[in-house]
Amino acid sequence: MKILFRYLKAREWLFMAVSAVCIVIQVYFEMKIPEMISGVSSMIQQPGVQVIDVVKQGALMFLYILGSLLLSVIAANLIARMSAVFSERMRNAIFERTMEFSIGEVGKLSSSSLITRCTGDVLLIQLFVVTGLQVLVKAPVTAIWGIQKISAADIRLTTATIITVVCIVIFMVTTILLTIPMSKKVQIMTDNINRETKEHISGIQVIKAFLSEKFHQKRFDDVTEEMKDVNIRLNRIMAFLSPGLILALNMLNLAMVIIGAVIVDTSSYDIRPEKISQILSFTSYAIMIVTAFITLVNIFMLLPRAVTSLGRVGEVLNTETKITDGSFSGEAPQTDTAVEFDHVSFRYEGAANDALSDISFSVKKGETLAVIGATGSGKTSLINLIPRLYDTTGGSVLVNGVDVRDYRVNELRNIIGYVPQKSFLFTGTIAGNIDYGENGKMASTLNEIKKAAEIGQAKEFIESKEGDYQSPVFAGGMNFSGGQRQRLTISRAICRDPEIYIFDDSFSALDFKTDRILRQKLRENAEGATIILIAQRIGTVKNADRIIVLEDGRVVGNGKHEELIRDCDVYREIALSQLSEQEVAGI
Repeated sequence: MKILFRYLKAREWLFMAVSAVCIVIQVYFEMKIPEMISGVSSMIQQPGVQVIDVVKQGALMFLYILGSLLLSVIAANLIARMSAVFSERMRNAIFERTMEFSIGEVGKLSSSSLITRCTGDVLLIQLFVVTGLQVLVKAPVTAIWGIQKISAADIRLTTATIITVVCIVIFMVTTILLTIPMSKKVQIMTDNINRETKEHISGIQVIKAFLSEKFHQKRFDDVTEEMKDVNIRLNRIMAFLSPGLILALNMLNLAMVIIGAVIVDTSSYDIRPEKISQILSFTSYAIMIVTAFITLVNIFMLLPRAVTSLGRVGEVLNTETKITDGSFSGEAPQTDTAVEFDHVSFRYEGAANDALSDISFSVKKGETLAVIGATGSGKTSLINLIPRLYDTTGGSVLVNGVDVRDYRVNELRNIIGYVPQKSFLFTGTIAGNIDYGENGKMASTLNEIKKAAEIGQAKEFIESKEGDYQSPVFAGGMNFSGGQRQRLTISRAICRDPEIYIFDDSFSALDFKTDRILRQKLRENAEGATIILIAQRIGTVKNADRIIVLEDGRVVGNGKHEELIRDCDVYREIALSQLSEQEVAGI
């Protein structure tokens, strides 16, 4: 519940207070109606009563009804406004916290689950607040005042009403306790459906190419079947609520009739009309009390899922990211080393073995370092430690002589131009995707964007489009080919004009000519910058100042191309897999 209070400010508390006052006054007005009905009933039985007197009482009753209606509308409006603002803040908080997460934390919670928590879970909490707040105030006030009214008449009427309310509460609590575990399962099933849907839509090209629609339909059917079974069990329990509540209400009506008949029968003849009026009045109070609790029960039908959603939202908001700002704020020490790995080890959370073991090397400023190795050798894991997408589990990574964990995260990443293995573009325009993000500098001019695109070998196909740099980019860049997406993401890194470039197999979709020209242009225009690249092609890495060869998370080769061809068996095998022995010998 602390999460709810965390996102309510003074204005929302004021709305809640005014709403509560309106609801209390509304209940007071509603409580006056049975009393006035009893008064009119007594008045009619008196000799010589005038019609105008009855009309006046009727007009006063109408004013009470109208006042109750207006107060109900005001309270509902204020609560709706409060809950809308509250849910907006909660969604923003979830999104902001997600942006602070490291890749490991996003993977642990899963992207599909985070989407559900930011949308469906917040919506359930908002729905419960909107519908429940009024009832949570109204039901207790109605019960207290109503029982006071009834107790003034006859203890038997009061006892019957209290027994009915107690039965309803026991019924409600039992139902909630039985349904909370199932509600948690429903939310987990919702995450699974989101995951399957996201995966199927993202991989639609592969699914169609391999004619695997039936296989994926079967997977989706299995998930929805599981959710259906849980929902059926949940609804079976919930199905007893309405009949049980109607039974309780009817039994109370029957008890009131029987008790009322006994009271009238045991009363003297001259006071029977008065007793009948009182019984009618207090029967109305009893029905109001039970109806209020029935409404409360209907609201509490949402409680199990709302509680589950609140816990899931709280899990996101209370998850602390492991990637936090360091305290370094001074000038970096004078050093000619751009990046240094000092006995670095790294293991993914939950993994049995290290992905990297005892890695040590350094890259001087202005050098080009290439990293090569078989699939799964730890290349991406290694370069992800430089911008702190993950933190080392042993040893340290230094940038410009400072441990990356000592930097402020934003300052560290502003030094780096990072191109991930998977080229990803955001909805918007080409210019917006190239001049992307915060870089600690002013926004790039159009000329700077064009220059970055020219170096990244994207200028030609951009300017062939009708809108050139203002051409639209669809979600994920799906309106561009793989090679075009790669060139645009490379241009994005170049536009930042960083001190250190990191390319994670970012030339794989480029032809050999474009690959060569791009690297040549990059070196000509990024003089003094350090370049670290992962590649599978010998032709891409052979001209690097130094090449690191990885195997099973360990460095098995470190040197220039010619040295590695001669001394490193792993590197030589990679070269022979791409070139003939004559070509390797002639290099």
